Amino acid sequence: MFYDFYSSPLGQITLFSRDKKSLCGLCFASKNLAQGEFLADCKIFRQSKNWLDIYFSGVCPDFMLELDLCGSEFALSVWGELLAIKYGSSTSYGKIAKTLATKLDKEKIAAQAIGRAVGANPVPIIVPCHRVLGSDFGLKGYAYGLERKIALLKLEKIIYK
Repeated sequence: MFYDFYSSPLGQITLFSRDKKSLCGLCFASKNLAQGEFLADCKIFRQSKNWLDIYFSGVCPDFMLELDLCGSEFALSVWGELLAIKYGSSTSYGKIAKTLATKLDKEKIAAQAIGRAVGANPVPIIVPCHRVLGSDFGLKGYAYGLERKIALLKLEKIIYK
């Protein structure tokens, strides 16, 4: 595992890559939590920092990073739905559940199951789990704290309760 750091307006971010070609993790964490080999000059980390610079300037990046997402088939399906939420837009756990139930030919998927997969997202911000709200547009949990979720929503001018 390789890692590098990015200083964001919301705190230090650690970036992770298994292969130096794709991003497999992003977390708000201090230097002493990073494991693996520090790698300051790596194409995927340069691209990720550029993407984050653009994003935190209040603009939607016009490119997507190469991602290496590992998880269950269900989690990958949920993360795919997250990637489909456009910048400045939001959806609800329930809407994702209904969409996936149709796509996966299931009678019903619980919004709580969606919530668990959203919470396990290994690349937040880039895979925009902060854009998922409650059915009443209310704030629900965020793995890195509601204050960060609020900041990300405000950055994108997303309305919430």
